[in-house]
Amino acid sequence: MSVTLYDSRRAPNPRRVRIFLAEKGIGVATVQVDLVKREQKTDEFKKRNSLGAIPVPEPDDGECITESVAICRYFEELKPEPPLFGGDAKERARVVRKNSITRPSPVKRIHDAGRPARI
Repeated sequence: MSVTLYDSRRAPNPRRVRIFLAEKGIGVATVQVDLVKREQKTDEFKKRNSLGAIPVPEPDDGECITESVAICRYFEELKPEPPLFGGDAKERARVVRKNSITRPSPVKRIHDAGRPARI
């Protein structure tokens, strides 16, 4: 199966997927999406991701996947070795926990936006 990854070198979420793919040794074709020109917001691109966000891998079957962690899980299932999401239940739980810590919830971001900056 071949996959085309809609990517942008400027954005952090595609970087996560690129690092994951490199660690897995998975090569995919890439299409660079120009965020400055808002190519991700075009009607054509929104057929791949209705939210107009990147990254988006598009497999041969045309069913695109969104959200960087879900994308990484997809590739983990395609190529289980080496297991980057953990080898057993406890390891997988630790990975999920650590991933949750690094991605603050939208509610926390809204809360923090109203707080004065600490110096």
